[in-house]
Amino acid sequence: MSTSITRRGFLETALACAGAIPLIGSSTAGAAAPAASQAAGPVIGLVSWSFRAYFRGDGPGRGRPGPVPIAAEKKFDLLDFPGLMKQRYGFTVLDLVNNHFASADPAYIEKLTTAIAKAGCRVWNVKIDLPGANISAAGQELRKESIRRNREWLDVASRIGSPHARVNSGQFTPGAENIQLTIDSYQELAEYAGRRNVKVVVENHGGVTASPDAVLQIIQGVKENIATGPDTHNFNEAVLFEGLRKIFPYAVTCDVKTMDIAQDGGHKEYDVHRAVAMGLEAGYKGPWNIEFVGRTQDPFEGVGRARDLLAKWLAEVKRANRG
Repeated sequence: MSTSITRRGFLETALACAGAIPLIGSSTAGAAAPAASQAAGPVIGLVSWSFRAYFRGDGPGRGRPGPVPIAAEKKFDLLDFPGLMKQRYGFTVLDLVNNHFASADPAYIEKLTTAIAKAGCRVWNVKIDLPGANISAAGQELRKESIRRNREWLDVASRIGSPHARVNSGQFTPGAENIQLTIDSYQELAEYAGRRNVKVVVENHGGVTASPDAVLQIIQGVKENIATGPDTHNFNEAVLFEGLRKIFPYAVTCDVKTMDIAQDGGHKEYDVHRAVAMGLEAGYKGPWNIEFVGRTQDPFEGVGRARDLLAKWLAEVKRANRG
């Protein structure tokens, strides 16, 4: 069944929705790939970045706590995350940022894998953020070291059963811009990941991938075992929707970036309705993973509102398509 729907129709049906909001993907997504659960409805997942202020530790990816600092006794380890998110919100599909792992040691990864399974969850994607890494650098030594460091986390993604791992492009060396170096690096990583049953994901995440056309060049240059992971807000405002239109057809995962959401469902920072509609029009069938980055709301509140709003939109689209 086609998922195509006009933007106007999408907005009209979404905003007209009333009554109970179903929690999509709350029971079966942990046992099977989200794509296999589409008959029951689109799957809503969660990116761990939403709760970055709540993870213990002082490493990268854990700052920006919001309006009120989080008390130490309220913080938790990634080991607690799957069970907590499943119990509170019903999430069974998770997108984990590598900097939220307390360790990459095999013993810790085994504990995390057990915690994920015990909660009835699965990891759909691992975001690899490596300070100082740059697979697009002109210098061969830095580029090769960056590839090596990414390989280590591709191994981790494989061990926890994630079918995808996002690798950052880094940025061109000023005066030595060469997209072929970027493509070659992704090619090497895609081949390595493929031997571990992991597909490399290219996200619009700054650097080289700030350009929609560069993302397409990477995907078309590597060809195999690579896909896009659109973030619904990361492109520059001037090219945001045109960029999403270009990269959604190659997507296996999507971050639905939400800021503070009003009680009536208002979201003033950008037209997230339109971004989601574009994914549906492109035929995207993977999970819609909430990445909450609000400035005034606590993540526990903001994620709940984002889940309910997104569930409402997707349910309305499904009903509209049935008609």
